[in-house]
Amino acid sequence: MSTESLRQRAFLPRLGLLLAGTLLIAACGKAGSPSAAGPTGMAVSATQNAPGKELPKPGGGTFFLDPNQAGSASALHVAEMFWGRLVDVHDVKASGAENPEPCFRDFVVNPGVLSSGVDYTLVTGTITQKTRLIVHAKKGSERFETLLRAAVQNLPWIAPKHDDGSSAPPFSVVPRNACLVVHLDDCLDDDASATQSLPETVRIRAGTPARSPFGARLLFDPNHGGLVAGAFHSTRVLIDLTVSEFEISSMPVPQPLNILGLPASLPSVVSPNVSVRIPTRIDFGLGQFALLTNLSGTPLDRENKVVDLALSTLDVVRAMRSGNAADPNNGFLLDVEQPRVLGDLPVVVERARPTGGRELFIDLVFTSSCLASPAIQDVLAVGGSLLEVVEPALVGPQGRVRKLRVRPAAPVADPSTLLGNGIFHAVFAPSRLRRTPAPCWVSFSPPPLSGSGVSTLAEVRVHFSEPMDPAPLESLDALLVVRGPATHGTSTAGPSTTVIGRVHASPTLEEFALSPLLPLAHTQGVADPYHVELTDVRDLAGNPLRHELPFANFRIDPLEPTQANGAIVLRLNSSDEIGPDGFPDLRGQFFYDFDGGAVRPRPVVFTSWPVDRTNPVPSIMIPFARGVHVPLTPLGSKLHALWRYCDLGWNVRDERRYDLDVAGLSWAPIGGQIVNDFYEGFEIRLAHSRFLPDEAIDNNLLPRWENSGLRGGPSPFTDNILVDPASPQKVVHPRALGYAVNAADLFTSSSGRVMIPYPLNRGPGPITTYTWRDTAVQAKAGPNNQGIPMDIETGPPLFLEPQAGTIAPAGSVPSIGLPLLIEYRCYPSNQGLGLNALDISLAINSSPLPAFRAYSSGGINTAGLPVVVNPDSASVPTGGFNPLSSPPGLPTPFSAENVFYIGQLDTVTRLSRAHTIWLDTSAASPGYVPALVAPAPPQQPAGTQVVLDYRGALGFSANTLGAQFDATRIDAYGELAAGTVAFLNGANTWTGTIQSLNGARYLQVRVTFVSNVATGASPELTALGIPFTN
Repeated sequence: MSTESLRQRAFLPRLGLLLAGTLLIAACGKAGSPSAAGPTGMAVSATQNAPGKELPKPGGGTFFLDPNQAGSASALHVAEMFWGRLVDVHDVKASGAENPEPCFRDFVVNPGVLSSGVDYTLVTGTITQKTRLIVHAKKGSERFETLLRAAVQNLPWIAPKHDDGSSAPPFSVVPRNACLVVHLDDCLDDDASATQSLPETVRIRAGTPARSPFGARLLFDPNHGGLVAGAFHSTRVLIDLTVSEFEISSMPVPQPLNILGLPASLPSVVSPNVSVRIPTRIDFGLGQFALLTNLSGTPLDRENKVVDLALSTLDVVRAMRSGNAADPNNGFLLDVEQPRVLGDLPVVVERARPTGGRELFIDLVFTSSCLASPAIQDVLAVGGSLLEVVEPALVGPQGRVRKLRVRPAAPVADPSTLLGNGIFHAVFAPSRLRRTPAPCWVSFSPPPLSGSGVSTLAEVRVHFSEPMDPAPLESLDALLVVRGPATHGTSTAGPSTTVIGRVHASPTLEEFALSPLLPLAHTQGVADPYHVELTDVRDLAGNPLRHELPFANFRIDPLEPTQANGAIVLRLNSSDEIGPDGFPDLRGQFFYDFDGGAVRPRPVVFTSWPVDRTNPVPSIMIPFARGVHVPLTPLGSKLHALWRYCDLGWNVRDERRYDLDVAGLSWAPIGGQIVNDFYEGFEIRLAHSRFLPDEAIDNNLLPRWENSGLRGGPSPFTDNILVDPASPQKVVHPRALGYAVNAADLFTSSSGRVMIPYPLNRGPGPITTYTWRDTAVQAKAGPNNQGIPMDIETGPPLFLEPQAGTIAPAGSVPSIGLPLLIEYRCYPSNQGLGLNALDISLAINSSPLPAFRAYSSGGINTAGLPVVVNPDSASVPTGGFNPLSSPPGLPTPFSAENVFYIGQLDTVTRLSRAHTIWLDTSAASPGYVPALVAPAPPQQPAGTQVVLDYRGALGFSANTLGAQFDATRIDAYGELAAGTVAFLNGANTWTGTIQSLNGARYLQVRVTFVSNVATGASPELTALGIPFTN
């Protein structure tokens, strides 16, 4: 086969076996004969060494030959890209024991290769976390060659796709802790300088979208390449997505410690969140000073698949999606090795001497009452070295161990450096409990003094054999300190017995420490009992512990001073944790995940709601054939218009429609057609309306509630706006963005009506919304009507409700019953035409009231002169000018009237709210400290949050009949169905500062979940802890 055909073959789609998986792999550590090496400095051809042949590497070791052009190709290409598991490959001795020296370091194998007990053993070192693939064959044997060849078969391929949105899903899915391989078609410039430049020449981006730099461990593959001028040169770049603490020191460009690897993708997003970019052009202005090249200095060219032509650096791009919790193995590489608890036992090394090889003999003594007979896989950490136990030993009198055989993770030049204090990391197994009881498998800081108890200020630490999933450990779920002695096999962790503390993970995610927010409760002179519960922990791939650790008892040092405090903890694994008394603890817009011990909000959903004559209440209004032009008037206008819950066909009691964010607005053109128009200044503001117009009529066909609607002049526009600090009027579309009315934007609504959107959220940039029917709003309004349900909903002709005002009377209507008040400001324009008429209805035809709109609009007066309205200075509704009056241009008789605009409302579920029952601290005058929320804010998805607000009470009236402790008898605002609350300082308002409620025995919590409407991500709540002093 010619060199050209080899190069061309490298570009064929690799949907079956990859080139990397079909290599002919020869014996490890055994080079072929010198004549088999082939001439150096020449392109590989079929008449020379076959691709995949193992050749000696100058300076020692071997490598596998890749197709190449001796570094002189005139064009460099990515032949393929794939991923796998990064390992060090070991063979075995004649005895079958593992050879401690690897045959190959940093070798990528198929992620499905696991321990079989016959062919392979896959081992991840305790503490070091270095993965070793032990091939059960002796190097140089045919069996070893066959097994190693099988280990690189069918490596998962990464499809060439762009990260700019132009490529259709699905995208290749890569486990978060995998190793990516970029295989090129020629020998690379891989000297020290090129190695130093790899983070610049091969860039990794992550995020949604993939724009943020990601710090991976980049290296040239030491095991695949070619020989040029007597020197080995790699043809591949390895992108190790994790960085261990043992790898940082050897990196030419150190990267931050990263055990997790790639950030998880969002389950709700199908677009890529990771991309590999290889620039092909220098651009000093963009900070691109070096390129990945072959030995002759040739970079990648534009003939590579998927090149970003929009950048001057012409990056070759590979986009992909990282794993997440919904993917197999929790989004990580397949891992069947179960984690274990490690006991951290203090020792002193008294003697260290070599065995004649790399291994050492150690004499040590345990320095506490916790002793352990060393076992295989235990690790001794001393003098900056890690020593793995290779032969079991017995602990003797006085806690001494003699002649313990260990193997250093790295060579130890001087054994005397191992003398002194160290930590013996024992691997837990139930069989070790007789010698090493349960309390020895957890540790305390500060450690207890000999013969005494634990300090009230102590933190509790647990150590594991591998990185663990931090979520359950940090959520008051898996690692608990509980007041009282342990009950075998039964958790006694309850709302008032669980100690509230923050769990801090080590950078390696192998150690976790629980630090109580307050000192452990204690009475001086008493050895108060506590215990540690460790349950339901899992590693990153979701594997549980191999052996569960029994609950570990401990006691407080009786000499410690008295600490009077308490806590209320909700772990959210039951709807009735407080008591339990048979009544739920929470109510609101959320879903329980009892298996996961979590509460989750409503999902992010965008919905369009026609506000037209297909809904019951608007269907009985009177259409106005000519329509109106306000607010789209070139002489300027200011309009207040409103939509009520019933105008959208909603029932006022339907809590699914509470706390909805307005994301879009549309209007209906008369005749379904428009004339293109443009207004350079156009602004939209949203608020809750202070007034709730009710157009019900009496027997004389006149309005019963004519004063229930919006106010016109001489009242100012601001009189129509509900005043509440939790929900002020909000500018959702700034003036400067203007409004281009374009026929291309016409659409047909779900009700069959042709409509066109207002400019809200129609351009680039983040989505701007306003929360309507906001249950954080405590102000009430809606005077001069019959309350909610509304009178228009009762009786003929609709019969939607049996009776009006049963939820709230007139003047006391909460936000769930108040209309959305839309303020449009159209600024005078020399470009606007004002030819488009908006479809409207008249609420009733016997009276202009109650008013559904109030406005000021420019126009032509009776003298034929233009009258301009600047909406910023139009503080009072003045109406407009009637071109059809006699004479034309008379002022309109009303500045507020019953004009109802036909349109569409677009909403999104951005917020969800939940309220607790009133929580009883049983303390006469508690002093609160900030609550603990799990997951912590940094662990929530980007752009999401959980917000807590509180209010306090001193007691309740007798006629509440227990409603304060029953969530089914609390409404959407957290208010009781019966009785009254004696609020602290008489204030029923909410605060985000819990300390301001000191002295209130009872506490109520409002939880607001804020989702990310751009990504669809939502937060969750897995635990809520409220500590307080007595």
